[in-house]
Amino acid sequence: MEPGRRRSQAGNGDQPPRRAACGNAGGPLMPVSVLEKLSFLDACLALVATGRLAVGGPLAGSLADGVRMALFAMARRRPCPAN
Repeated sequence: MEPGRRRSQAGNGDQPPRRAACGNAGGPLMPVSVLEKLSFLDACLALVATGRLAVGGPLAGSLADGVRMALFAMARRRPCPAN
């Protein structure tokens, strides 16, 4: 190893440490989880609108899933940081 050159955390001096992929947070399952959260939110809102679901626990859970869905979608589309 050359003087002044840092070793990677894995102990392999030939390759620099890996960085997280930009715009690909969560891998291939992120779009699936966004779709699942959207379907639960949509179903609960439709049931509340027709009066077949009381305002309470399931609705609060679906609204929390809606917030998570938005956060997952934003994480999936985040831009790469400038180096």
